Amino acid sequence: MSKKVKVISDLFASIAKLGLNFTEGQIEKKVPNEIAQRGALLFLKPSRDIVVALNDENPANADQVRTVVLNWVHDDLADYLEDVFALYGGKVSDPSKRALLLFLAQVAVDVLQLMSDHETDNGEQLEAYFEGLLKNPDTRQFLKDAFLSPVLKKAGASEQVITLVGSAVDVLFDALDKK
Repeated sequence: MSKKVKVISDLFASIAKLGLNFTEGQIEKKVPNEIAQRGALLFLKPSRDIVVALNDENPANADQVRTVVLNWVHDDLADYLEDVFALYGGKVSDPSKRALLLFLAQVAVDVLQLMSDHETDNGEQLEAYFEGLLKNPDTRQFLKDAFLSPVLKKAGASEQVITLVGSAVDVLFDALDKK
């Protein structure tokens, strides 16, 4: 007796593909906002690819679906999120808040891509990523300029206090480097 590998029948696959094509047309007609339209359409390609994977003769359905989803997250979703954050982050008028938002957004996208690549040791990748991020002099300066200084200014700290706290943070960063 042969093992059945098609999780979904040819008929169901055809119906699903027709439904996805219909959905695509409706989104393109009824969603005038470009970024919202792109976001809605974003889910159709992996859905089509999953239908194909579940309808083919390859018995490794779970692996196929996992690959489809991870590739989609790593590439298409990450690219979309970068564009959304760039578009809407650019609308934040305060330069420090905008810089912080865009920095955090990039970290989120980077982590998303690390977690969805084909490396299996995500924990090790994340450790290396954050260690590199914290050791990067540009990141350190950014955190002081875009986060620490504005918070201290908002709290009413004098320039002397801001400078002192900045120096203390530099000492902390130096201590991290010596570990």
